[in-house]
Amino acid sequence: MGVTHSAASQTAAQMARAGLVTHTPDPRDARIELTPKARALLPRIEAEWDATVAAMAELDAELSMPLAELLTEVAEAVRRRPFRERIAAAHRP
Repeated sequence: MGVTHSAASQTAAQMARAGLVTHTPDPRDARIELTPKARALLPRIEAEWDATVAAMAELDAELSMPLAELLTEVAEAVRRRPFRERIAAAHRP
């Protein structure tokens, strides 16, 4: 899924505080379940997701390469030489 256990746990805790999920009481089973409040939000969330996908497709059509590829290249370039180094170099005479 590409998410750390810690990040997933923190997100689940925030969702629980917002009344969107409930936790299974058994400590050996860390499942969560959507509450009726969360289920009621699903149509809006799905509509937002569909609109986001459509907007990304439109943006991709305007770019010289897909945005995901471009962002991958940016991430690789920053891994090779961090942005902080690039800024420091730009300050040097």
